[in-house]
Amino acid sequence: MNESPENSRLAWLNHPRIVTLLFLVLITGVAATGYRTYRQYSMPSGEFDWMNRGHSDFHNGAYFPSLAFREGVNPYSSAAVDRYLLTRSSPIYSPVVFIWHLPFSYMGLYEADIAFFVFNTAMIGLLAWMGIRMSGHRVRWGIWLMLSAILVYSRPGHVTLFTGYFTAELVIGTVIALHFASTRPFASGCGMLLASGKPTYILPLIVLMVCRRNYRAVIAGLVLCTIGGLVGLGWLVSFASPAEVVAGINEGRMALHDDPTEDPINTWTRLDSVGTISKVVGWKPNDGGYLSSMMFMLAIPGWVIFKVAANERNRGATGLTAMIVCLTILVSIYHHSYDSLLIAVPWIGLTFFRSIDQHELPDWARTVTAVLLAVPLANYLSTRVFQQKMGLDPQGPVWEILTSANGVCLLLALVVLVWNAWRLPKVNVSV
Repeated sequence: MNESPENSRLAWLNHPRIVTLLFLVLITGVAATGYRTYRQYSMPSGEFDWMNRGHSDFHNGAYFPSLAFREGVNPYSSAAVDRYLLTRSSPIYSPVVFIWHLPFSYMGLYEADIAFFVFNTAMIGLLAWMGIRMSGHRVRWGIWLMLSAILVYSRPGHVTLFTGYFTAELVIGTVIALHFASTRPFASGCGMLLASGKPTYILPLIVLMVCRRNYRAVIAGLVLCTIGGLVGLGWLVSFASPAEVVAGINEGRMALHDDPTEDPINTWTRLDSVGTISKVVGWKPNDGGYLSSMMFMLAIPGWVIFKVAANERNRGATGLTAMIVCLTILVSIYHHSYDSLLIAVPWIGLTFFRSIDQHELPDWARTVTAVLLAVPLANYLSTRVFQQKMGLDPQGPVWEILTSANGVCLLLALVVLVWNAWRLPKVNVSV
C-alpha cells in the first residue's frame, strides 16, 4: 500500500487520543440513530406513518417480503400486503433480494430489526474501508473511524440506518462490480448479482460497464444474475402459477406507481434528473418515460467512458470512469436521497486520497467535484423534519430549491467529470 502525501497529511488522525475521540463520535452517531429508530419505530399496521418510520423500509422491503417468499406467499401480490400488514406489496425487486435476506426471516421481528441495524452499520463501515483500500492505501484506525463517522452522520447513511433500507448492499455490489471488472471478472459478476436487487442500479450499470469495455465481467454478471433470478422465480412458481406470479409483479409495479409519496411532484428526496425536472414542470412520467429518459441520459457519459476507459490510470472503483458511472446511475433514473451513498467510495478516493490523476482531472475540477458531491451527503435542509420545523411552504420556491439542490449538484458534478474526460486524448485499441 502507498504512503502518499495524502496519507502523511492524515497521519495525525492515528494519534491514540484522536482515535479515541473519533471512536466516541462514531459510536454516538450510531447510538443516536438507533435511539431515533426505537423512538419512531414503525409497527406493521398496513398504514404508512410519516411520523414513525423507524425500520419501515426493512419491514416492507426485506423482512416481510423474505418471510412471505419463505412461507409460500408471493411478495409482489396484495395477498402479502393483507397477511403481513404491509403498506404496499414489494416493488419490482429481483427475487435475489428475498433470497439474500432469508436469514433475517428466521428471526422474530424485533430480533431481526436489531440484527439488521447492526448489519447495516457494519456495511457502512465496510464502505469506508473500501474507500481507503480501493484508493490504494493502507487502512489506519484513525482514518477509517473518521470516514465511517462521516458516512454515519451523512444524510444517506443516517436514513439508511433509520429506515432500514438495503442501500448499502446495493452500493457495495456496484462498487465491487466496478473495482474488479478489469482484473477479476467473476468477482465483478458477483458484485453485479448483489446490485441486481434493484433494476434502477443494475440496468444502467450493465450499459455503462459495456461502455467501459468490461465485457468479461458483464458476461459473468449476466450469467449470475440470470441464475439468481431464475432460482427465485422457480421457487415462486412452485406455489403459484406463472400467470399469478406475473400478475403479482404487476401489482407491485402499479402499487409503487400509484403511491403518492413516490410521485416526483410531491417527493422531496429524489436525486435523478427526471425527478428534479418533474418537480418543476409538474410531470408524472410512466415506466416508458423513465426508461427513455435513462437511455438518453446514458448516451453522452457512455460514449465518453468508452473513449477514455482503455487509457485510464486507475481502473478501480475510485477512478474517473467509475465515478462517472456512479453519478450517471444516480441522475439517469429513479433514485432517492439514500442512494447518494453510491458516491461514497469514489468521493472518499477523490477527496482524501487524490485517486484520480491530475492529468485526468485538474485541481480545480477535483475541488469543484468534491464540493458538489458533498452536498447530497450533507444536505439535511431538504428533509421533511427541517421543512416542518421551519414552516416552509411545500409548494414554495425555497423548498423547491432545497429539494432540487441534491440532484442539481450531482448533475453538475457529472458535467465537470464528463467534460474533463472528453478532453483527454483518445487511444486506439482493439475491442
